[in-house]
Amino acid sequence: MTAAAGEADTALGPVAGGAERILFVDDEEDIVKLETRLLRDLGDGLVSRTSSLAALQVFSADPHAFDLVISDFTMPKMTGGELIGKVRELRPAIPAILISGFHDATVYAERAAEVPPMEFVKEPFSRAELAQAIRRALDRRAAVARELDVS
Repeated sequence: MTAAAGEADTALGPVAGGAERILFVDDEEDIVKLETRLLRDLGDGLVSRTSSLAALQVFSADPHAFDLVISDFTMPKMTGGELIGKVRELRPAIPAILISGFHDATVYAERAAEVPPMEFVKEPFSRAELAQAIRRALDRRAAVARELDVS
């Protein structure tokens, strides 16, 4: 895969016993490779992109093909927060996790008021921390869908 193409598809094993499909986005190809290894035992399916624009294109093609979106916050052209906002225009109740190496409280405070809620994971993080965030996001999706009266 080339970073310019913004694509890397990788099949994984189940997410904490589930059969979820995850869209993972980070603009750094090395991080995508590392996270793919981290997620290997956590997800039934993974589609990775190194571009938020490419990720939005993939999601837009079939919004119900994904159970969760995980995105880095800081990316060129469209931030992870903007990406998740656009994804939620297509599918309002999709669970999302935003990853950031910045520990700026204002970034987290701005996103904390979102409905449906978004999980946050601060870099660096462990496999267990990511797995817990994934499980919380996925476990909350049915309640959020009922609350928004959508899926």
